[in-house]
Amino acid sequence: FAGATGTLFVAKLQTATPEMFGFPVSVMILVMIVFGGIGSVWGVVLGALILQLLQSWFLEDLSGWLHSLGRLIHVEWLQRIELASSIELIFGLILVFMMLYRREGLIPATRRVAPLTTEEQTAAPTRGGFEGLKGLGAVEERGSDPLLEIAGLTVRFGGLVALGEVSLSMPAHSVLAVIGPNGSGKSTLFNAVTGLVSAQSGRVRFAGQEIGGLAPHLVLDRGIARTFQNIRLFPNLTVLENVLIGMHARLETGMVDALLRLPRTRRQEQEARDKAMEILAVFGNRLMPRVDHVVSSLSYANRRRVEIARALASRPKLLLLDEPTAGMNPAETLELADQIKSLNRLGLSIVLIEHKLDVVVNLANRVIVLDHGEKIAEGSPAEVRQNDEVIRAYLGRSAAVA
Repeated sequence: FAGATGTLFVAKLQTATPEMFGFPVSVMILVMIVFGGIGSVWGVVLGALILQLLQSWFLEDLSGWLHSLGRLIHVEWLQRIELASSIELIFGLILVFMMLYRREGLIPATRRVAPLTTEEQTAAPTRGGFEGLKGLGAVEERGSDPLLEIAGLTVRFGGLVALGEVSLSMPAHSVLAVIGPNGSGKSTLFNAVTGLVSAQSGRVRFAGQEIGGLAPHLVLDRGIARTFQNIRLFPNLTVLENVLIGMHARLETGMVDALLRLPRTRRQEQEARDKAMEILAVFGNRLMPRVDHVVSSLSYANRRRVEIARALASRPKLLLLDEPTAGMNPAETLELADQIKSLNRLGLSIVLIEHKLDVVVNLANRVIVLDHGEKIAEGSPAEVRQNDEVIRAYLGRSAAVA
């Protein structure tokens, strides 16, 4: 919509200069949004209409009335008032007033998802859980070919080599752990695979297709979902809404369908809602009683769970988990590790970044170790724990000295 509006604006005026979109315009747009109601489409439209009329009609006419009144009563300063020239001040006062006394605006935003009924909340756990995720991670049989294959991947940030010639491969339906000291390049590896950063050299193949250099949404389309080391959720949306966002790439509803609220759109939204509840049921009473709570009200551990649920909502073939148990106590860590193991049993392939070695030993089939952007070891958890290079990277000394 913004692009279409800009196109029409420039086509009408036949010119576009930076001065046309300066600070006063930015302030005016901000005031229109806050005045009408943040998150409310009709509120923003109404706010824009009212404030535009205020600027172009009322203030100019009011200035004329004051001029006439000044001439009538012989008051010179009334004849010099130009309210239109003080529009920024007036808009600023409106903004302050709305923030103090009516933050939701003229038309408050409505809930994007209707609250769950009692029947839905009680029925979801029985129809959901791991049974509702059967088929997750299904990929075509590839024989001995790896599901994910990375060869010579190099990522530089200026003169810093974040990843240097890193190579790895993993078969389908397995769990691969990536460990290493802080700053060793683990999250950069995830960012390079998912298209958040560009690699200077190397290749990434997934399910037989080259995905290196693809944009993040195209990587998601191929079947790779991820979580983040620093949780990236929408804090002002509910748990259910955040999970529904993860399904967006799998919905077939177009922009016109969504705007007109056609039956097909409503049907798909209900199906997505049901699937989201099935995914949330995996986490049992950790999330099910809180599906209508905004994410910002949750504990850190539950936010981690919501982010994993959102990733699962895209029905991935490969799930990348970046420190999923961070911030959890031992009991919560064990619980989540069991849930991750159950997801893997369903057939989901998982790459895991984790600092807790007991979790790595419990979950991973194979482990690779990064240090200063280079792979220094690869093998089973038992083999890696005895590797001198790994011990030196973590402790600064060899096994013999230890």
